[in-house]
Amino acid sequence: SSGLWVPPIFGSHMMLQQGQLTTFWGTATPNTVVTVLVNGGTITNITAKSDGRWSAKIPAMKYSTTPITLKAVNGGDSLTFDDIIVGDVFVCSGQSNLEISVKGSLNAVKEIAAANYPDIRILDIDMNPKYSIVTTPQDNVTVSIPWSRVTPKVIPNFSGFCYFMGRDLHLKKNIPIGLIESCWGGSTIEVWLPHAEIEHCHAPPQPPSRGCHHAHPGVPTCYSTLWNSMIHPLLPLAIRGILWDQGESNAAAPTRYECFLPALVKSWRAAWNNQDIAFVYRQLHGYPAGGLLGAMRTGMATVEHAYDRMGMVVSYDLAYLNSTDGNIHFMNKEEIGRRAMLAFSNIIYGDKAITFSGPQAESVKVIEFGHRPHFGKHVFFCGEVEFSGVSSVNPIQLLNGWPPYCGVEMQNAQERGAWTLTRKWTPVVVTKVGPTKLWVNFTIDGKLEMPTHLRYAWWDIPPLAIMDTKYKLPARPFNLSIPAHV
Repeated sequence: SSGLWVPPIFGSHMMLQQGQLTTFWGTATPNTVVTVLVNGGTITNITAKSDGRWSAKIPAMKYSTTPITLKAVNGGDSLTFDDIIVGDVFVCSGQSNLEISVKGSLNAVKEIAAANYPDIRILDIDMNPKYSIVTTPQDNVTVSIPWSRVTPKVIPNFSGFCYFMGRDLHLKKNIPIGLIESCWGGSTIEVWLPHAEIEHCHAPPQPPSRGCHHAHPGVPTCYSTLWNSMIHPLLPLAIRGILWDQGESNAAAPTRYECFLPALVKSWRAAWNNQDIAFVYRQLHGYPAGGLLGAMRTGMATVEHAYDRMGMVVSYDLAYLNSTDGNIHFMNKEEIGRRAMLAFSNIIYGDKAITFSGPQAESVKVIEFGHRPHFGKHVFFCGEVEFSGVSSVNPIQLLNGWPPYCGVEMQNAQERGAWTLTRKWTPVVVTKVGPTKLWVNFTIDGKLEMPTHLRYAWWDIPPLAIMDTKYKLPARPFNLSIPAHV
């Protein structure tokens, strides 16, 4: 035997990225010729290097569900992969809320039974304990689900969030979709970043107590280890988008995350040599976190426009406190998958009429009603909040069942200064909503208040009170400075 071998990121039933070259590589007997064929026609002959490595470029192809056969021949040895189709490929990565499977999601029995999609292909990268300490970028990886068509048999253990996003995109755009899951529950963003980006963001030195001198079971904590072991081996596969679901393990340091997340986007795009890769990520949902999540959600929103073709989807309303998987996990992966699908539809496919951000507060100003000589009940001041992402045909709404105090709070003038979690915040009454505006009352019990800030959905588990009417997306959390009013 010539020892012909290719890594398991290639295989029958795989998806090739349309419109881009794919690097097909492997090893063979050193200095021997490897012939690569597509549908029986030779596309190239290459000579394996002295270390046995060879690589070939598979030409770019258009969307197609017509099965393709890919073959490598080396002497008397050959490898043949069939039932390959061409579509858009997405890498889904992050921590446990990305890892939660379809069988762990809401409506699992129904969704698994309906999972017959021959034009959606999935690949699941193995969470191998050896990956807990990998100090240099690797070329090979093990898989727990090889490339497969989506069927009720294979889908139960695949990522729920990744699957529902891909399924909805497939149904909406009627194109083949490939999904690659590469995640690890409990992981921090630092383990997914190349080493150079760790230094760029001035991460603290790796604590010796984390045991990075040897491999260990559990959650990998060594900086860059999952980049080296679970992302770098995927680089030969051309992709169209990345779905990122991570942040819970970094919630105590939101300022540092504001450096890490754009650094991850920049470095991953550079590694794939493709600045057009769409990057969609999830802002953290509601769960008990000791008051950390307001600042963390703000930090995640701050970097959304750090680079083009980025988008953030909101999930604070998806808290699921009765989860059998722990309160930090939410089970409605179908809904968050729908929201991510809307984001990719907008960013990749130019569906600009689709709003994926939800209502987004842009500014607030003070409006005076009544006559100044008659304070008290004869005059009151309102905050008028202007939203983007909504319109006359897609107005904001207050959900039925919520009292007038629906998660909107103001900070009083006597509390002037930098807002923090410990400063006094007072609930305010929402008096009216319009297509793109919301008004809140700054007069409380007949007393005129002159607040400096207005915020919404700042708590760890805030109520869902404001959303748009067309896409059913929650208003984004906000914390706005209020201009001085005389």
